[in-house]
Amino acid sequence: MKSFLLALPALLVALVPSTAEAALQAPNIKLPANAPARLQAVRQFYNTSFTQYLKYAKGADELFPLSKKPQNNFLGGWGATMVDSISTSYLLDFPDFVKIAEDWMINNVDYSKTSSNEISIFETTIRHVAGLISAYELGGKKNQALIKQADILALKLLNGWDNTDAPFNILVGWNGTSRPEDRTNDATANLAEAGTLFMEFSRLSQYTNNTVYVQLATRAMNTLVGLKKTFPGLTGQDFFLHNNTPSSDYTYFGGGSDSYYEYLAKVPLLIGSQSGNDATKYLQTWVDGVKSGIKYLVQSPQGHDDLYFVADYTKGKIIPESGHLQAYIAGNWMLGAKMIGNDKIFQWGLKLAKSYYRTYNSTASGIGPEGWTFKLKDGSLNGRPYKNTTFSQKSGFYITSPSYNMRPEMVESLFYAWRLTGDPQWLDYIWNTFLAIKAHCTSPSGAAAAISDVRQANPPLVDNLQSFYFAELMKYFAMAFSDPSVGSLDKYVFNTEAHPFEYTFKNLSSTINVGTIPTPLFKSLVTPP
Repeated sequence: MKSFLLALPALLVALVPSTAEAALQAPNIKLPANAPARLQAVRQFYNTSFTQYLKYAKGADELFPLSKKPQNNFLGGWGATMVDSISTSYLLDFPDFVKIAEDWMINNVDYSKTSSNEISIFETTIRHVAGLISAYELGGKKNQALIKQADILALKLLNGWDNTDAPFNILVGWNGTSRPEDRTNDATANLAEAGTLFMEFSRLSQYTNNTVYVQLATRAMNTLVGLKKTFPGLTGQDFFLHNNTPSSDYTYFGGGSDSYYEYLAKVPLLIGSQSGNDATKYLQTWVDGVKSGIKYLVQSPQGHDDLYFVADYTKGKIIPESGHLQAYIAGNWMLGAKMIGNDKIFQWGLKLAKSYYRTYNSTASGIGPEGWTFKLKDGSLNGRPYKNTTFSQKSGFYITSPSYNMRPEMVESLFYAWRLTGDPQWLDYIWNTFLAIKAHCTSPSGAAAAISDVRQANPPLVDNLQSFYFAELMKYFAMAFSDPSVGSLDKYVFNTEAHPFEYTFKNLSSTINVGTIPTPLFKSLVTPP
């Protein structure tokens, strides 16, 4: 790791939340009379799942819900479910769970050791660093031991910057070295790995007075923003670490790119535009990327003019596939649109939320699949698999990956639609989704479990329960049916693992050049500008 100066007080000042100027959340939101009962049903499902985790896997990364065994995997063996649960237990009002998890993370976790051969900087940061910081804030900033643990961990993660502007993602054996293949000129990183650190590292700098964290996160973010673009605001997913150039032009909003584009809006929301930071640059890149996404990547399946998915691009071709990981786009576009006061982008967010929800209410289980393809308007598939079945003709998409792994992105976007409009139809969508998941994803012990095939009315369970069920899915379900002050979008910005960070809103719209919002081209072959 390069050496860096620690004394940058001006930068720390720039991290302090700015003066409030406006609000994002819809005013005067009214919960329906059935909201308390629905909230209680969500709390009970969470309660049972976490109780089973404590009984059979306490302190492990995750629970095998069917075999009732602990699982320690690539997440370090430090209790990923424990740390991921804390902010949710706060917002769902489970103080006993909060105490159990915080005490465990402080007294039983030794971040100087790991049971994993390889540690992902990205996965560790969004869960552990973010979870500890969020717990500190939600607890009134009293438990300094949480920040101490986050600091111990993050200092190890800094080894990811090995004379590079952006970090390589994998640390080997927790000894501060990269993999041999990462020490060559062929070594690459992706946008999400390198671009999903700023929220966590900047806030840790604020609480530790160690500006190295925010310096490195800023360097990484600025590197990504400066990469050669495929379209304005959008770049190829992977890039070479040694010279900061894209390694391909494969461009999309899905896994490996997703949270970088998410943070281009959320980082400005967190820090505001002040002297010494790059909030305006990030938000402008977000706007440019959204406009390119609407123009080139938003596609409508053949024969389904009211259905929209965000496709991929490579080598002049639009690739007509999408998936659950892309469902976050709707909520992110709505949030960013509110930040800059642009209704056209907001309406596209609503259209995408309804469209991706149809991947849920079209299946026999009422749950959306991991991935799917569709025919472009001209019938093109550009090499992607597709079968003309009764289901695909009726729904507009062909399921290629039918599993459901408790992913939160759909409920996340529905939550944003509800809180930003106050329209109760979104609550109905959320409740229908909860009922489907509760019906089909409950193990014999009562804990949640993944399923293998959403196309079946009675899908087989899978012995898997990832930590983001506790951090994200159940949090978004519960906040939807809670008083709007719980998880208020005017008080909290959520990291990509749904850990809330406090912020004070500052209107950035006057600093952004939005221009004209384009209409989709709906082309199967495109030439980047």
